[in-house]
Amino acid sequence: MTDQPAFLQHLAAEDKLPSPRGPALRVLRLTQQENSSLEDLTHAIAADPVLTGRLLKAANAVRPVGQRPIAALRDAVRLLGFSAVRGLALGFCLLQNYRAGPCPAFDYPAYWSASLLRGLALQAICQEVRAIPVEEAFSLGLLARIGDLALASGAPAAYAEILALARPEQHAEARRRFGIDSAGLAQAMLTNWGLPSILTEPIAWQDQPDAAPFREGSRAWNLLQALRLATAIVEVSQAETEDRHGLVADLLMQGARLAIRPEHLPELVDRVVADWQDWAEVFSVPAEAPPPFAEISAPGALPEMGADPLQATPTRTRLRVLVVDDEASLRGFLRALLEQLGFEVLDAADGAIALDIAAREPLDLVVSDWLMPGIDGLELTRRLRESETGKTLFILLLTQLSDDDKLVEAFAAGVDDFIGKPLKPRVFAARLRAARRVITLRREVERDRLAFQRCAADFAATHQRLETMAHSDPLTGLAHRQHGIALLHQAVRQARQDGKPLHVILVTLPSLGPINHRFGRQAGDKFLVQTAHMLSTGLRPGDRICRYGDRSFLITCPDTPAPQAERAARRIAARIAEHAASLGHSPARIRLAALTAGIADEDALLDALENSAPLDADA
Repeated sequence: MTDQPAFLQHLAAEDKLPSPRGPALRVLRLTQQENSSLEDLTHAIAADPVLTGRLLKAANAVRPVGQRPIAALRDAVRLLGFSAVRGLALGFCLLQNYRAGPCPAFDYPAYWSASLLRGLALQAICQEVRAIPVEEAFSLGLLARIGDLALASGAPAAYAEILALARPEQHAEARRRFGIDSAGLAQAMLTNWGLPSILTEPIAWQDQPDAAPFREGSRAWNLLQALRLATAIVEVSQAETEDRHGLVADLLMQGARLAIRPEHLPELVDRVVADWQDWAEVFSVPAEAPPPFAEISAPGALPEMGADPLQATPTRTRLRVLVVDDEASLRGFLRALLEQLGFEVLDAADGAIALDIAAREPLDLVVSDWLMPGIDGLELTRRLRESETGKTLFILLLTQLSDDDKLVEAFAAGVDDFIGKPLKPRVFAARLRAARRVITLRREVERDRLAFQRCAADFAATHQRLETMAHSDPLTGLAHRQHGIALLHQAVRQARQDGKPLHVILVTLPSLGPINHRFGRQAGDKFLVQTAHMLSTGLRPGDRICRYGDRSFLITCPDTPAPQAERAARRIAARIAEHAASLGHSPARIRLAALTAGIADEDALLDALENSAPLDADA
């Protein structure tokens, strides 16, 4: 197994780490025991009425739309699951017990206020993009910066010196002094408390996300981006009034990375802030509400973003103009005048040369004489407009002609403007300034069109990817607990309507501790994934499976008579026992329950299932 960081071991040895106490400690120990049950966990939490109330509040925040409010602790624990209850109990306990500490430079109330806001923000974001199951998100966001608290508690004097440095320097200095920074320490602590690595690994990269090794679009990448957006919401909400507008651009950009539409962000942020006010009152931490996000992010409120990128980029600092005239002296005059006005100039002695240059060189503007031998200015305009590159060029024609019919013909061919001969430099410069505005607007429109196309394509791809991940367990890829219970609710209702039998099977693996201890945590995760694959590949088309707990799987079998369901359950038991034996592992416990007339709903069916006796695989 991977060793704990030396600094974490040092703090633990000196009892300086933020640690759970009372009911939270009992919850942590229960979730680490092999035979702990839902009843055990509920009983441990019920000993603390305050923790009970907070868990009920957290469960109701993530209950499915249309489901009745949760009033019973047992229902809250079932909905949230062991892992989320563990995280919430830890977070709430630490928040209650570490409101002050030995580091004078560390603002403890502001830290907990930001942690609450980050947890609520991550929960709301995960309801949109499903980076992780939403019931896990609040506790993960609440504890994401636990490394800051650990440094303030374990090394207060040294951490006070680090906090005096500029923000980018703090992480490097922490690594120099302690061998680990705050984010790495947070990951190690959360892993030590039993949170799965798929949730904790992105925590280590939250301060240097651009260096993270995650593939774009992967679960870890999505979770890291969701954490970044949650942090951006915290920074905007807690910033001084004069600093807020400067932080909005980063928040909007981060939302775009997760394909959250800009028009959805104000409602999301305002909802998070309102929940933050509510939770802050529960825990008596400061939470000064910012103005509505639509007001903060209004275009007039945003700072200037610098020069127009169409006017100055690393590769193109000036607009490019092609001068076309058969008179060398006039070409020379136009070149000098245009260069003085800040253009990059190319020239051609006739229309054929001009077409060749236009096919090879990127251009913004063409200034051409009308009357030329061979291809004249009008024919040059027609051919340019027929080409892909010439459709958006601004074409200004030099002419001595004043016949209205000729001018109408020229406009019909695609000319944008005229300038009379002989040239008047001031008038010519004014025409060019007008041309520059039109060119800039055209290119802005084109840039916005391309950006919209890219954004639409990225949004569609991201939406499709996240849609497939929305209801799945991060490790096994099966439906997660909440979605599995929702599917069971549908199956119960359908079975009642059709008058057909319904059975459920609960597969509970023994403790993975021996495998983890012998081969490492990844081996335990691999065993879970293999078991999930084995179970899912043996299902009928109408059957449903979900990861029900850390070590358990729930299979719903609609329209299945009792003998057939029992055979399936025993077959599952035998297959898993054979696989477990190959690893020197104990067999799984298999339970079976049927929907009967005395069972009212899915909750009662699950109660009957969990309280049923395990099947004997050899019977």
